[in-house]
Amino acid sequence: MAYFDAILCSIDLGAPKEQAAYWVEAKRRFGFNEARTLFIDDTEAVLAAARAFGIRFVLYKANANSRVISPGSGRFETLQHYDEMIPNGS
Repeated sequence: MAYFDAILCSIDLGAPKEQAAYWVEAKRRFGFNEARTLFIDDTEAVLAAARAFGIRFVLYKANANSRVISPGSGRFETLQHYDEMIPNGS
């Protein structure tokens, strides 16, 4: 995991990402700084919950489902491919 400190699934925390309980438990476990945290998801409601909790950097992941083409989000900055986050030559 050269590029990430952690990857977390909502089942690990016992609450869906749309609920504040998820974010409270995630912060308890990881002690992250909301002002320096990046969160990526393919659901606008989840991104809205993250932002409401105080997560500063949220990205909408377009085309997370290979069977459904997503044009992106009208509310959040869109990430088409994860390789957009990796510096050239890495």
